[in-house]
Amino acid sequence: MAKKITIRDSEWQEITLDENDLMVQLAQRMTQNTASAVVKGVLRNFINAVKEMRDAQKAYFSAQYGTPEKNTALSASKECEKKVDKLIVAVYQTLPKI
Repeated sequence: MAKKITIRDSEWQEITLDENDLMVQLAQRMTQNTASAVVKGVLRNFINAVKEMRDAQKAYFSAQYGTPEKNTALSASKECEKKVDKLIVAVYQTLPKI
Protein backbone atom coordinates (compact mmCIF):
# COMPACT_ATOMS: atom_id res chain seq x y z
CA MET A 1 0.00 0.00 0.00
CA ALA A 2 1.34 3.39 -0.96
CA LYS A 3 2.19 5.93 1.69
CA LYS A 4 0.02 9.05 1.79
CA ILE A 5 1.61 12.48 2.11
CA THR A 6 -0.42 15.43 3.35
CA ILE A 7 0.62 18.99 2.57
CA ARG A 8 -1.11 22.37 2.74
CA ASP A 9 -1.58 24.68 -0.21
CA SER A 10 -1.21 28.47 -0.20
CA GLU A 11 -4.72 28.79 1.27
CA TRP A 12 -3.89 26.28 4.06
CA GLN A 13 -6.18 23.61 2.67
CA GLU A 14 -4.91 20.08 3.18
CA ILE A 15 -3.96 18.10 0.09
CA THR A 16 -3.33 14.36 0.40
CA LEU A 17 -1.06 12.85 -2.23
CA ASP A 18 -0.09 9.26 -2.98
CA GLU A 19 3.66 8.67 -2.64
CA ASN A 20 3.89 6.57 -5.83
CA ASP A 21 2.50 9.30 -8.08
CA LEU A 22 3.73 12.30 -6.13
CA MET A 23 5.33 14.24 -9.01
CA VAL A 24 2.32 13.75 -11.30
CA GLN A 25 -0.10 14.79 -8.60
CA LEU A 26 2.00 17.82 -7.65
CA ALA A 27 2.18 18.89 -11.28
CA GLN A 28 -1.60 18.66 -11.55
CA ARG A 29 -2.10 20.63 -8.34
CA MET A 30 0.48 23.24 -9.32
CA THR A 31 -1.31 24.05 -12.55
CA GLN A 32 -4.54 24.83 -10.72
CA ASN A 33 -5.40 28.40 -9.79
CA THR A 34 -4.56 27.81 -6.12
CA ALA A 35 -0.90 27.13 -6.88
CA SER A 36 1.59 29.84 -6.14
CA ALA A 37 3.75 31.47 -8.79
CA VAL A 38 6.88 30.22 -7.00
CA VAL A 39 5.82 26.58 -7.19
CA LYS A 40 4.86 27.00 -10.84
CA GLY A 41 8.29 28.50 -11.49
CA VAL A 42 10.03 25.54 -9.84
CA LEU A 43 7.99 23.13 -11.94
CA ARG A 44 8.75 25.11 -15.10
CA ASN A 45 12.49 25.13 -14.30
CA PHE A 46 12.45 21.39 -13.64
CA ILE A 47 10.61 20.63 -16.89
CA ASN A 48 12.99 22.86 -18.87
CA ALA A 49 16.03 21.19 -17.29
CA VAL A 50 14.70 17.71 -18.08
CA LYS A 51 13.97 18.75 -21.68
CA GLU A 52 17.48 20.19 -22.03
CA MET A 53 18.92 16.94 -20.66
CA ARG A 54 16.86 14.80 -23.05
CA ASP A 55 17.89 16.98 -26.02
CA ALA A 56 21.55 16.61 -25.03
CA GLN A 57 21.15 12.85 -24.71
CA LYS A 58 19.49 12.66 -28.13
CA ALA A 59 22.36 14.66 -29.63
CA TYR A 60 24.84 12.28 -28.04
CA PHE A 61 23.12 9.14 -29.31
CA SER A 62 22.66 10.56 -32.81
CA ALA A 63 26.30 11.71 -33.16
CA GLN A 64 28.68 9.48 -35.04
CA TYR A 65 31.03 7.37 -32.89
CA GLY A 66 34.55 8.74 -32.45
CA THR A 67 33.79 12.30 -33.57
CA PRO A 68 34.40 15.51 -31.61
CA GLU A 69 30.64 16.16 -31.77
CA LYS A 70 29.98 12.95 -29.81
CA ASN A 71 32.45 14.01 -27.08
CA THR A 72 30.93 17.49 -26.93
CA ALA A 73 27.43 16.03 -26.73
CA LEU A 74 28.53 13.66 -23.95
CA SER A 75 29.93 16.56 -21.91
CA ALA A 76 26.75 18.58 -22.44
CA SER A 77 24.62 15.60 -21.45
CA LYS A 78 26.58 15.06 -18.23
CA GLU A 79 26.27 18.74 -17.30
CA CYS A 80 22.52 18.66 -17.92
CA GLU A 81 22.18 15.52 -15.80
CA LYS A 82 24.00 17.26 -12.93
CA LYS A 83 21.60 20.20 -13.23
CA VAL A 84 18.56 17.90 -13.09
CA ASP A 85 20.05 16.00 -10.14
CA LYS A 86 20.48 19.28 -8.22
CA LEU A 87 16.87 20.26 -8.95
CA ILE A 88 15.62 16.86 -7.77
CA VAL A 89 17.52 17.22 -4.49
CA ALA A 90 16.15 20.75 -4.04
CA VAL A 91 12.57 19.61 -4.66
CA TYR A 92 12.86 16.69 -2.23
CA GLN A 93 14.34 18.96 0.45
CA THR A 94 11.58 21.51 -0.07
CA LEU A 95 8.61 19.12 -0.06
CA PRO A 96 8.54 18.59 3.72
CA LYS A 97 8.49 22.37 4.21
CA ILE A 98 5.44 22.94 1.99
